[in-house]
Amino acid sequence: SVQQALQSVHPALQGLLYTNIILTGGVASCPGFTQRFTSELQPLVPDDYALGVHTPADPALCAWEGMSAFVASGHFRQLAMTKAEYEETGGSRGHLR
Repeated sequence: SVQQALQSVHPALQGLLYTNIILTGGVASCPGFTQRFTSELQPLVPDDYALGVHTPADPALCAWEGMSAFVASGHFRQLAMTKAEYEETGGSRGHLR
């Protein structure tokens, strides 16, 4: 669940993450989904954290648009690794770049 995922991160980050939940995918477009999600998650949120649930204008395309912007920004080339690099060094090399 979302609450379990948020509880698994460092406590210093939890407040930030609770206030920045973004609902993406086609199901986020269903009428009342954001309100239901919020009302079911709110009782699970610790009292010292605010809850912020956001639904983009087009949740079905939001993830694609975000990745498209990232690739176009130039940062992708700095962080990407080829299959050969991955096979040679494993995924840990990506953390060192």
